[in-house]
Amino acid sequence: MSEQTSPGDDPSGAISMRTAVEGDVPALRALIPCSVRALSAGYHSPEVIEAAIERIFGVDTQLIEDGTYFVAESAGTIVGAGGWSRRRKLGGDRWPEHETSSSHVPPS
Repeated sequence: MSEQTSPGDDPSGAISMRTAVEGDVPALRALIPCSVRALSAGYHSPEVIEAAIERIFGVDTQLIEDGTYFVAESAGTIVGAGGWSRRRKLGGDRWPEHETSSSHVPPS
């Protein structure tokens, strides 16, 4: 009997990193809620988790455009993601009223 693997499983265990592109957005929109649910379980109630997914967590497409958002892939499937910004923004595309193009560079 052969061992079954998930679509993202790579028998070698290899994970590769690359800069995210616009075409990754649908996969990221599916991945982020799964990640939030898994990482928040046991720390927050299901109601709080779902409210956070709806109101806080999301793909920040500006980071993708900036080239500062990355994806981790295994066997061609995105299994992780993250990024950074120097912009003064609360985070994600969910806070457009706080959008500013100025960058925030901490004093050295």
